[in-house]
Amino acid sequence: ASIDKPVQAINEAVAGTGSMKPLTLFEEGAVQIKMLDPIFHEEGDRPMKRGMEVSETKQLQRRLNHERRQAARQLARDAAVVQQLQHQKGEVKRKAKQSER
Repeated sequence: ASIDKPVQAINEAVAGTGSMKPLTLFEEGAVQIKMLDPIFHEEGDRPMKRGMEVSETKQLQRRLNHERRQAARQLARDAAVVQQLQHQKGEVKRKAKQSER
């Protein structure tokens, strides 16, 4: 009760001065949600290509998956070639041992 009178006096003093305004966290209004322009296709339009209306993140994900699969295929091919070379070396050694006998 003893603090109510000083608080009321301060509030009246602030309200009486036109230069002071209440504190606000943000001066601007709320940020508006961006709207995308719709795309309308009519008969006779060119046929849609794959990924024509796909977002950039989806395109990047697809490209990443494609490159990852390509790398896996290339690694499998390389492993097969290395295995063939090792097999050929083993064959040469085995033939050399058989010829020594």
